[in-house]
Amino acid sequence: MRVEVTVNNQTFFVPCGDGQQSLRWLSLVSAQQYSLRSQPKGRARYREPTGSKVGFFLPSGMSSGKGEALRDPNAKIADVFNDGAQVTCTLQETVEVDSIGAPIQSDWQQRSFCQSAASQLRMSAEAARREEEKKRAAERGMLEKDARNRKGVRGMSAGATVQEFDIDVVSASASADMPLILEIISESSRKDQDELESYLPTIFPILSNIFAHYVGGKTQEGGEGTMTFAEFSHFVHAARVDHAYRDSDVARDYVRTTKRKLGRNAGSLQEAKGGADEDEDFMTRAEFVACCVVVALAKTEGTMRSADSMKNFLVKFIQPGWLEGREEDQVRVLIDGRRTSTMLAESRPYLKNIFERYTGDANGVMTESCFLSLMKDAGLLMRHPGEDTGAAEKRMASLAGNSFFGAQGFPPRHLELNELVFAEFVEATCRLALESLSATDDKFSRVQLGVDALLDLRRTMR
Repeated sequence: MRVEVTVNNQTFFVPCGDGQQSLRWLSLVSAQQYSLRSQPKGRARYREPTGSKVGFFLPSGMSSGKGEALRDPNAKIADVFNDGAQVTCTLQETVEVDSIGAPIQSDWQQRSFCQSAASQLRMSAEAARREEEKKRAAERGMLEKDARNRKGVRGMSAGATVQEFDIDVVSASASADMPLILEIISESSRKDQDELESYLPTIFPILSNIFAHYVGGKTQEGGEGTMTFAEFSHFVHAARVDHAYRDSDVARDYVRTTKRKLGRNAGSLQEAKGGADEDEDFMTRAEFVACCVVVALAKTEGTMRSADSMKNFLVKFIQPGWLEGREEDQVRVLIDGRRTSTMLAESRPYLKNIFERYTGDANGVMTESCFLSLMKDAGLLMRHPGEDTGAAEKRMASLAGNSFFGAQGFPPRHLELNELVFAEFVEATCRLALESLSATDDKFSRVQLGVDALLDLRRTMR
C-alpha cells in the first residue's frame, strides 16, 4: 500500500509495503522526503554560497485528509489508513525553548521521541511548571477583574456599607491586621511567614469584601464590625469548602483553632457537643482572614507553604465558588451596583430591625417559612383577584422558595440550606421584588419598591 502525504504544500506518495510500520515511521519518512525534495537543484554560480541546504525538521504532528489530528504515533499505518489515503504532516520549523533551555515539543513529539526516563522526568517537571503558570495567570486575572469590578464602588454586597475602592486604605487595613494574621503560622519557618506576609496584601481586598458582604455596618458595642459563626459557616458553604450543616463541627474547629492560635478566648465555642449557641460567636476582620488561612492549610493536599495554600484556596474555592457566582448572576450584578448598593446600605439598619423581629435574634437565621410569612405581611406576596386560595398559596410558596434558594446561588438540592443569614435575606428580598412586582420595567425601581414595602411594614410594627 501507499499513502499520499502533503508537507508544506508539497504532495508525494510514500510506499508503505503491507502497512505494518508505525505512524511515527511515516512522519519521519515524510519529513526526510520533504527535505530531499527541497534541496537546491543544479550547479552553484560563481560566488554563490554552497551551504544553503534545507535542514531536516522533526515532524510536530500528523492529521488525516479530513483534518482530524492523529494522536497515537505507535499505531500501525494499515490500522489507520486505506491504500491511497491522504495524510498531512506538519514540521517544526522553529524551535522554542523552555525554562531550562530544552526545546518545547508538541504532544506528538513527546509521544514519539521522548521515551527515556530522563525525558519523562523533564516533561513532568515542565508540565507542572506550565500548570503553575496557568494557575498564577488565572489568579492574576481574577484579582484584576475583582479590582476592576469594585473600583469606585462598594464593599461587595447587598446592604454593606458603601466604600470607595482605595488601594491606600486597603493597604493600611492589611498592614494593621497583618501582625495578628501571621500569628496563625507563628510556629512556621521565617521564610514561610515572609512569603505569606508578601502574598496576603494581594488577596486581602477580596477577603475584606467578603467580610463586608456579611457584616455590613453591624458592630458590637464599642467594637468593630464582626462576623457571626452562622455567617462564616454560610460563607464556607457558598464557597463549596464544607457543608454548613454536615460539616458544622469542622467549621467550629476552624474558628476554635484560629482563636487558640491568636491567643484569644474562643468565646462560646465549646469543646463538648451541645455547647452554647453558635451565633454568639464573633470574628473581627483580622480573625476572619486568619481563619481563612487556617481553612486553606486544612484543605491543602500534601506539603505546601502557607502562601501557596492561600493561592490554592483562592483558585480552587474563592474564584469558582464565590466570585464567579456573583459575576455570572445578573441579579447579583444589579444588587452589587453602586445605585442599588447605596440604597440598600441606607436601609440596612431598618431591614436589620425587621429581620431581628421575625427571627427573634439580631444574629439569627431566617427559615423559608419565616421568609414566606414576612413577604406576605409586607405585601410582596398576595392573592390575585379571583385566584383560587390553594393555587395562590402554591404560587406564593414557589416564588418565595425561588428567591430563598436564589440567594444561596441556586445550589443543587443536596446543598440547599433551610435558613438564610441577614445578607442572604436582603438578596432574597431583592430577588422576590424583581420577580413579583411588575408595575415598572426598571429593575432598580422594583428592588426599591420591595425594600420600601418592608420599611412600611416596620412602621406598622412599632
